Amino acid sequence: GNTADAEVRVLTKGLAGIEEKLRTEISTKTESLLASLSCVDDLHSLISSLKEDLKEIESKMKQVTAKVREPQLVLRQQSTQLRSLRSAIALVISTTNYLKLVKKLKKSMQATKEGDGSKLGELAKAAKLLREMRNLQQEDGSLDKVNVVRSHAAWVRETWEAVSLSARDALHCRVSEANYGDVG
Repeated sequence: GNTADAEVRVLTKGLAGIEEKLRTEISTKTESLLASLSCVDDLHSLISSLKEDLKEIESKMKQVTAKVREPQLVLRQQSTQLRSLRSAIALVISTTNYLKLVKKLKKSMQATKEGDGSKLGELAKAAKLLREMRNLQQEDGSLDKVNVVRSHAAWVRETWEAVSLSARDALHCRVSEANYGDVG
């Protein structure tokens, strides 16, 4: 029996040692798991904080982008306005030049009616003025859309026809008056 008792005691003592080691291992693993769990919680907090920071950065980037685009939009609008202004100024200049030519043409046509100076010279001057007016209209296609220019259109057209007719008549008259007896 003593041997059996001694073996039981050795086995009990061995079991107690195993049980103690097992408890120590369980305790160590539990503490390790709790520490890991704490790290996971800390990591979760860190990730949440990073997400908030990223949202704030994204918001700031949108603000910066908007502030950068704002001057670009203003510049684009001002460029468009400047082009429109240039076009308007060019039209005003063309209109002014056209009206000056109309005034000179009226003066020249009046001189042909009153018989002042050479009628043929005045007709040549009128033809030149009419050509300049047509050139202006061709250079600036929107000139015909200006009311004050349109208001003179019928008179200018009639004057063109009258000057063309007078020039043809003068040419026929000069040809018929010319002395061809000296020709070969």
